[in-house]
This record gives sequence, structure tokens and C-alpha cells, in this order.
Amino acid sequence: MKNENEAIEKIDNLIEGLTALKEFLSEEPELNLCPYSIHYTLYASDKDEFSRLAATLVGGAGSIEKKYDNYSCSVTRKFSEHVEVSVNIEREQVCEKIVVGKKIVPSYYSPEHEEEVVEWKCK
Repeated sequence: MKNENEAIEKIDNLIEGLTALKEFLSEEPELNLCPYSIHYTLYASDKDEFSRLAATLVGGAGSIEKKYDNYSCSVTRKFSEHVEVSVNIEREQVCEKIVVGKKIVPSYYSPEHEEEVVEWKCK
């Protein structure tokens, strides 16, 4: 029960902050001319938590985008042009990294060096 109450308090605090931001932006037309956005990011600590949070994001209205890069995996739900929520996790926690070769990276800003060529097997 304590964790649930703490979660509700955090959500209430977030909503209070967003409401105050809305009022502030409404009163400051100069700031409304600038491009702005709110990106709320959750960082999952393990695969199960990531799966649970991602499923929660996917289960509502709005567009969904999955992204992968060499370091992370994210699922983002866009609520409007300027508001989105993402859940992120290190890619190695949800995908298997398979080294398929090596390549030489020429010297630009660092000395020439060898890097792994990898493929990811994600579930």
C-alpha cells in the first residue's frame, strides 16, 4: 500500500507541475512563440519491467514508435505534437548482441582503430 500511495503522490505532483506550466505558458505569449516539447522518460531496470511499461504505453490512444540504436531500445507514445512519454532500456537487456565481424575505422578525431560489426537478435 505504501508504494501505491507514493506512486499516486508522484503522479499528483507531476500533474500539478504540468498544470502550473500550462497556466504559465498561457500567461506568457512571448514563450508561446518558441518551439517547445515535453518528453517524459522512464528507464526500465530489467526486461520484465520494460515489457510491462511498454505494454502500458501501447495500450492507449496516440501514435507509438519503437526505436533501437546500438545502446538502447525505446517505446514512445506521442500524446500530441509536443507531449510524449518513453520507456527506455539498455539494448543488451532485451536483445542478443551477435558479433559478425570487425571493421577498421579510419582516423578522423581519434586514431584508426578496429570495431566490432554486430547484429542484434531481438524478441
